[in-house]
Amino acid sequence: MIQSRLMSEDYGKHLMGVDDLLQKHGLLESDIHVLGERVKTVNIQANKFVEGDFSEVGGTVLCWMRARTHCQ
Repeated sequence: MIQSRLMSEDYGKHLMGVDDLLQKHGLLESDIHVLGERVKTVNIQANKFVEGDFSEVGGTVLCWMRARTHCQ
């Protein structure tokens, strides 16, 4: 959806059209910012698992994840 909005060749035919496009551009920038923040959040959460920090997920999940090695 964002890609199609970026591919538009509509430049506005008059001042009101240009104002509308500027407003749409602002909304698109906001959408991209929100998606960027979501990606950052997912990366932070994923890095906790990569680094082995399971303190927030609790012992049961930790034991399940390590069941093949040494948890009984």
